[in-house]
Amino acid sequence: MGALAAKAQTYVNSGSIEYEVKTNVHALNEGDEWFERFKDQVPKFTVNYYTLSFNDNKSVYKFDRKGDTKRGFSFGLSEEENVWFNDYSSKTYATLMTLEGYLLFNGEQKKINWKLVPNDQREIAGFSCRKAQTVLFDSVYVFVYYTDNITLSGGPMNLNGLPGTILGVTVPRLHTSWMATGLKLDKPSAASLMPPTKGKKKTQQEVKTDLASLAKSWGSESKRWLDQMYWRTFL
Repeated sequence: MGALAAKAQTYVNSGSIEYEVKTNVHALNEGDEWFERFKDQVPKFTVNYYTLSFNDNKSVYKFDRKGDTKRGFSFGLSEEENVWFNDYSSKTYATLMTLEGYLLFNGEQKKINWKLVPNDQREIAGFSCRKAQTVLFDSVYVFVYYTDNITLSGGPMNLNGLPGTILGVTVPRLHTSWMATGLKLDKPSAASLMPPTKGKKKTQQEVKTDLASLAKSWGSESKRWLDQMYWRTFL
């Protein structure tokens, strides 16, 4: 993805980070009778790429491209038109979500209670990263690796609150990992770091209610899928 940053002494406050997002589709849909009929025809993993662009303590995270262009359909969670905007100075966010049309919701960033994990470090995209973990939605465990060499206190989706940028994420409940592959040392324009504006405005609670209503009409198996969609959208 262009220039890679690998110098421990380098501090970065603007650029674009590419993430490889890998989902174990078989595990994600385990127990779904409808999925089991097609399981042999579906690759075990889906791989997609997303970009986090950031500058001036603001960021936009969105879909970039599919890792497997030959896939005709997906049993994973589609986010190709979703947009996550964060302003870490004002601690606000705006998210565009596609669910039977475009939904737009915004508000104050969720305060995440992170627990730092001592003596657990790894290198990601050339940066030395430390491990942290948290529990969201009462039961969804989230494990991350972050670097303080990139000054943005954010990462994929709406994850925030660590003293640096999150380069690696694992959510076992979603059977999904996010891993930075590289950093492009550009400076995104102010116009490219604006919050989304299209879509019907909803509160987070209203979106949750909409998903619950859909789950009820679609049946019990769909509830699990829609729960996963909610968790992933609001990470």
